[in-house]
Amino acid sequence: MNTRNARRTALAWVMVFFIFGCATVPTDIPEDLTAPELFQRAQEAVDQSNFRAADVYYQTALDRFGDSPEVAVVAEYELGFLRYRQGDLEGARPFFEAVLRRYEESGQARAQLPPWPPVLSQRFLDRIEAGEGPDFDPPPGGSEPPSAAPGASPNLP
Repeated sequence: MNTRNARRTALAWVMVFFIFGCATVPTDIPEDLTAPELFQRAQEAVDQSNFRAADVYYQTALDRFGDSPEVAVVAEYELGFLRYRQGDLEGARPFFEAVLRRYEESGQARAQLPPWPPVLSQRFLDRIEAGEGPDFDPPPGGSEPPSAAPGASPNLP
């Protein structure tokens, strides 16, 4: 690559970082939003690669509706997945562990929780333990990375 192309490429990356770095983060979230509406806004933010905004929406859902086990496990999973996706493996770990704890402590109520969060949380914890981040490429013939369901629409109250 010649110097001119290298400069253009560098400039393009600077512009991308500037655009995504300036993505808006909600500061005043309406109090009347339901958990599904917060999850929808979070997923829209993820679709726009605005992970900071998605984090705020998922955390708000957890703060406002965390007394609902269904909301709590989905929000904790999504918060962990956001961190994992961005390469913050140690930041993701406590969220995935919290999901697993909720299922262990839920007893008979476990049947009312969505079945996918503990399965995916354990897969991501296994990947974290193995030092496999979001950019990990398994060796040829190796196992594929887990296919997570970020933003999956859970059956929420």
